Amino acid sequence: MVFHRFLAGEVAGGRWLTIEINGVEVEPWDPFARDESASQALEPRTFEIESGVNGQGVVKFRPFVLPPRELFSSEYSFHRLAGPARWNRQQGFYIYRGDRMIQSGWSYARTADEHTKLARAAIDFAPELDDALRVNVAKARVLLPPDLREQLEPAVAELVRQAQTAYRKHGAGRSQAPRDPSRRSRTGNGARERAPHGRMLERAARRAGELSALRAIKRELRRVSPAVARELGW
Repeated sequence: MVFHRFLAGEVAGGRWLTIEINGVEVEPWDPFARDESASQALEPRTFEIESGVNGQGVVKFRPFVLPPRELFSSEYSFHRLAGPARWNRQQGFYIYRGDRMIQSGWSYARTADEHTKLARAAIDFAPELDDALRVNVAKARVLLPPDLREQLEPAVAELVRQAQTAYRKHGAGRSQAPRDPSRRSRTGNGARERAPHGRMLERAARRAGELSALRAIKRELRRVSPAVARELGW
């Protein structure tokens, strides 16, 4: 989650990072479910804030509305995109300093709510704005300054409105509680059992610098052969 842009080769220059734990390669977790065709990327915004170093600095805001459960490409994808803390606690901002995520959540801009759990947004800033955003010594916490919070309000309100619409339209709050993916079929018929094949393809595409091509292939495969897409965990 913290290094997902590096693991996916999305940083400047197309550089990618490999992390292994006990010989197992760590996979990137994209908070915005960009591989899902039903994910909505809303209009990005840029905001200028006061910086003690250079006078002013730019903060980028990119909002997304994730699909409700029934519009995900597979049950496996729905569970995986819920995130480490699960859906309600993973909503809100994902704040990046030089492409490394350093904080997630609404950061006191609003409180988490069941009806807005599909709302997520990337906030990017450069290290030059560390003082303005009061980044701590460990580079693990930020505090959004009042002028930025004020500028964000209309964009956040629109994100929340669209997330609530998607939630209510598709009955996200009326579905049964998601099953634990680890309890899916162990006979080889569950999406979780088949997903490693798709993950291998994703790793190969990442190393070849062809993630954008793979995303297009995923969308087309879901359209023309959804059964095969499910076999791959897509």
